[in-house]
Amino acid sequence: MSPFDRNDAALAQYLDGELPPGQASRIRQHIRECPRCAAEVSELVGLKRSLSVARGRFTPTTEFRRKIQQQIAKPQHSW
Repeated sequence: MSPFDRNDAALAQYLDGELPPGQASRIRQHIRECPRCAAEVSELVGLKRSLSVARGRFTPTTEFRRKIQQQIAKPQHSW
């Protein structure tokens, strides 16, 4: 079982450069040793690159931003 199986947030933080150096180092070492996690990281890096390119092609309108912000502000239901 990898350290990411139940902690996708840590992987996202690692990829975004948001982890403390010690934790980032442990994750980096694990990725070197675990083919499954290395493949997942590679896939996520590719996705981030694709989204970065798309960001330059799409500029949301003020109305679109307003609608998204309203959706985020709505209370979340726990089912």
